[in-house]
Amino acid sequence: MSTRSTNLPGEGDFTLEEVQALERDDVFGARTSPGERKVSRVVHSRTWDDPTYSSSLATEGATTRFIGNKHQRHDSFVMPTAAISAEALEYMGFLPLTSQCIFYQFQNRPDPDNNPDTLMDYVIRHVSQVKRILKGNHTFDQAMIQVGLTECFRKRVKICFIKRIPDPYTDKDEDEYEDGDENEEEEKADKVSKTFLGYIIADLRITEVFLNVIHGNLKRRARELIAINPDWSMPSKSASIPPRARLGTKKRSRISSGVLGGTKTSSRISGSMLGSTAE
Repeated sequence: MSTRSTNLPGEGDFTLEEVQALERDDVFGARTSPGERKVSRVVHSRTWDDPTYSSSLATEGATTRFIGNKHQRHDSFVMPTAAISAEALEYMGFLPLTSQCIFYQFQNRPDPDNNPDTLMDYVIRHVSQVKRILKGNHTFDQAMIQVGLTECFRKRVKICFIKRIPDPYTDKDEDEYEDGDENEEEEKADKVSKTFLGYIIADLRITEVFLNVIHGNLKRRARELIAINPDWSMPSKSASIPPRARLGTKKRSRISSGVLGGTKTSSRISGSMLGSTAE
């Protein structure tokens, strides 16, 4: 997990200028809490942050308000603004109280300036309790509940895992180990618990990486927006010229129409640069 500072002037990992630019582009929506924002699902599009697409628009001076599927601009999800936060742990799949406890332990780690442990290290230590819990003849679901994972996370992991290895405590036949060696039973159960823990950790890591990728794409997009429209880094009330008012030249109007689907240029841009959008 990233160890970058989350104390930048602005919100979480985003500077004030980046936040204002993304708000003007309708990518950042309202705050849902001090550490979370509604974000347009357009960021899930495969080509939304395509460097070639973005740079080609910038060189032509085109409007940056583009979107392949219009409805995605209005569809949103809640995103933590800091990758190192209790909100990020909730995003990964922990219940709020569990997220706060893990993050509190991380914040109060000894000698934080020299301590190499990351937030993910604390997460892994916490969920590793699953192995011990499973030894007490608890089900997969019960083990995940005890370490504070959400219902959605639990369902996702079970769907992926149980297709491959059955739950040893709920799916085995009564006489399955009747003639087996007791040590062999323990070895099988230990192997299953280790594999199951591996699935949990893998899911958490994937979500962590995904969040960092989204943050990186958003920050890069914000810099591109500011480079094209410098006053987008200012609060909208302070901007000298509204963004749409600047599109006064024939050239910009023509390019803007192409990007938004109003002329034949739209087909060329959509086919060569936008591609298909995917959540």
